[in-house]
Amino acid sequence: MQFFANLEFYAGRYNITIDLAQVQTLTTDAIAALIATIQRLDVGMKGNLPNDADAQKMLLESGFFSYVSSTQSLPSTPRGSIEQKANTIVAPVTAKKLVHFGTKGIFGTSQRNRPSYSTLIECMANTKGHAAGRNNPNSRSPKPPETWWATVYADAGRKKICFTFVDTGVGIFRSIRIRVVRKIYDFFGGKDDTDILRDMLAGKVPSSTTLSFRGKGLPYMNRLARTNKISSLVIVANDVYGNVSANKFTRLRNSFHGTLVYWEV
Repeated sequence: MQFFANLEFYAGRYNITIDLAQVQTLTTDAIAALIATIQRLDVGMKGNLPNDADAQKMLLESGFFSYVSSTQSLPSTPRGSIEQKANTIVAPVTAKKLVHFGTKGIFGTSQRNRPSYSTLIECMANTKGHAAGRNNPNSRSPKPPETWWATVYADAGRKKICFTFVDTGVGIFRSIRIRVVRKIYDFFGGKDDTDILRDMLAGKVPSSTTLSFRGKGLPYMNRLARTNKISSLVIVANDVYGNVSANKFTRLRNSFHGTLVYWEV
């Protein structure tokens, strides 16, 4: 989070080259968050490859250099999938495409995976709901739609399909609706955002949208994790880190601009 804050600070003042040569550990959720941040800042950036072979392979396969100019020649390699859509669109076709890509990378053929498909749809719908809550309906200059990013990575070494969803909007705890909820929590018990996220996962905070084809948002994802239909479910929202699968929730020193959801199957 500190890295992203620094990136935003310097990107507004200088031309940026991201030096990844010494990076030894790299994950697909970090790549997705980095791409989403770069695109939100809307500035041209350059980057290079890590020297570490595993990190280099993951960066190449993620499609990172479709969004960042390379400072060196790149080897040809199969890549993962990164999709970008406006947040006003809940895109079932995109969700299906990502699931099929990931399952084909692991099993050799495209297969259905209802839990991951449904989780993607829930994430898209939540983004739509949070964005709707950030605009004053009486405003003459409503804010432009935010963007969500959905990625899938077939980790052949671990036989895992890794999904990341990044909402580059205001995030769960900066939406108007949750600000109201926080005031109520403060009045009755002084709970912080980690408690609110726990209660959202438990279904104690109502959904922000009324889409008829939805499940029940975060409680639905929580049930999938509890029944092992998805694993390693992690939610980063503004100043909260929630490892749902490990039941670990902490406050972040540096806030994330938006919401990130990661899970595996």
